[in-house]
Amino acid sequence: MKNIVLVTRYGSLEAENTANKVAQLLHKRGANVYTVSPLSLMNAKMLESEDELRRTPLDLAIAVGGDGTMLRAVRWLSNSVPVFGIRLAGSRGILAETTPDELESARDRIFSNSFC
Repeated sequence: MKNIVLVTRYGSLEAENTANKVAQLLHKRGANVYTVSPLSLMNAKMLESEDELRRTPLDLAIAVGGDGTMLRAVRWLSNSVPVFGIRLAGSRGILAETTPDELESARDRIFSNSFC
């Protein structure tokens, strides 16, 4: 996994804080991390639009929020990009793979390609 985009629930400080932790973990593993404006994260390159996101070669998208965030990420991406979900407390998240408490093991699952 080299190029990864982070998508978060709009207006959620918890989602932004979790995404910052994820970006830091991914950056330490050598991944190029991207976000889409207006979300700005440490160790991540901000893309200005959904069109720019579609033109960026990606290996994975990580959605931080609930099912709505997962579905938004899927709509933004090509069909070949898998989406990994991190469900926040209080979110409806039947599509999510993990929670913020499990970020370290989630990172290991992502880099070992065992998240599907």
